[in-house]
Amino acid sequence: MSKINQKVLTDYADLAARLGLRLNEEAGVLYGTYQGYDVSAAPTANGPYAFAARISLADPVEQGLDATLKEVRKAHKGILALTLKGRSVTLSMRNKGKKGVDLFCDALDATAQALRQAGARPGCDSCGASQSTEVYQVGEGFLHLCPDCAAKLTSAAGESIRREEERPDNMVGGLLGALLGSLIGVVVIVILGQLGYMAVISGLVMGYATLFFYQKFGGKLNKGGIAVCVLVMIAMTYFGHRMDWAISVAQAFEVGIIEAFQAIPDLIDYEIIEGSAYYGNLVLQYVFVAIGAIPTILSTRRQAKNKNRIIRIG
Repeated sequence: MSKINQKVLTDYADLAARLGLRLNEEAGVLYGTYQGYDVSAAPTANGPYAFAARISLADPVEQGLDATLKEVRKAHKGILALTLKGRSVTLSMRNKGKKGVDLFCDALDATAQALRQAGARPGCDSCGASQSTEVYQVGEGFLHLCPDCAAKLTSAAGESIRREEERPDNMVGGLLGALLGSLIGVVVIVILGQLGYMAVISGLVMGYATLFFYQKFGGKLNKGGIAVCVLVMIAMTYFGHRMDWAISVAQAFEVGIIEAFQAIPDLIDYEIIEGSAYYGNLVLQYVFVAIGAIPTILSTRRQAKNKNRIIRIG
């Protein structure tokens, strides 16, 4: 999660006090017991006041509870989604700015009342036992776990981290994977170019596909792997851009694509192709790739870092 500014944290602290919950400032999550149910709530990507709350239930989950929650959802316009999946109830709010705080409090109260009227009991997310739980950050999400399940997951996470650290780094295989993935990005660049468009989607595809296939064939995405992927993206973006122009030249002069591809520099020198247009579009294509690829790299690194992380909140 990105760093939350102090003004928003102050609002979170006020909200926690209002609901009788506690606030973990580092994780940006409110947690504790609300009307007898273990609750964790954190802001979503929709905005700092668009909260998503999680309530875990014990086995067995009452029949008809899903329909009851749908009625609560219909009665509160601030609710984006209120779903029951397995033993977990997730309450997601719309982005309503600061007034979303009041809407969230009302929605959480209505949800808790519906659960209580249905006879639902709080329980562990993992085993479903009806007992006290603690909130744990598992990866990028939050779970309510009993002591035994928390110990088991912590041990399993430690073993996964150990295996990941021992996993060999195959940079040659990663390079081949990156080249394969970048070809998908090239195809998107060419298709959009032939349709007369240049869009950030080409950068998203180039970044995601290159990184995904590097990891698939090369293993860990460390700093060296990121450097390889960046170099591949730079080279293949140039190739895709030039191929797009080559196809247009081949159609205009009725020559082969390879011949047209090779002739691009000469056509620029003889001003048959306007250099400012060609290189201007190339720079713009690199900007789009950067806009798409940089967040993808950061997200991939963050997910890799959090993949096996389990931390008790509070």
